Amino acid sequence: MAKIWVLDTDTKGTGAEMVPLEKVLRKPDPKPEPRFVASAPEPRAEREPEPKPPASFRVIDVMTREVLAERAGTRETVELLEGTRSVVDVNIEVWNPEAKIWHRLTHGERKVLWELRGRRGRGARSQASGRALRDQLAAAHPRASPRAGRRQRRRRAAPPVVSSAGGPNVRP
Repeated sequence: MAKIWVLDTDTKGTGAEMVPLEKVLRKPDPKPEPRFVASAPEPRAEREPEPKPPASFRVIDVMTREVLAERAGTRETVELLEGTRSVVDVNIEVWNPEAKIWHRLTHGERKVLWELRGRRGRGARSQASGRALRDQLAAAHPRASPRAGRRQRRRRAAPPVVSSAGGPNVRP
């Protein structure tokens, strides 16, 4: 018996080819092999993050380099700042327990502590007053503001070119 040939147009590209009919006809798929589905992993017990220790500060007098307080809490640091004349009269450093070093606070961060003076009897601050304090600090210290980097600075125009041959750009 002669083979029957057909034009197979299911090829990729632009061409078609002549193939035997048996190759084009679909054969029934064999029974699929059973698939094994892995069970969902048991949820891990989440470890609670370790509570951060309270911040400890070191306050140093700028003029005498005398350590006024070491390992002082926030409240003690604010009370110490009540006795200083200005926020720039002291350097304030905070202890980083992970790196085990002291980090000096920026001027904006020192101003935040400075603004807390005299609030001892008022109790816990509300969120609204915290936002107001943050907005005041951002207005007073634009470089400490998170949006400060987004501002575009205007560039001054270059001065006019003065030619020695005497042209339209020569100033009298």
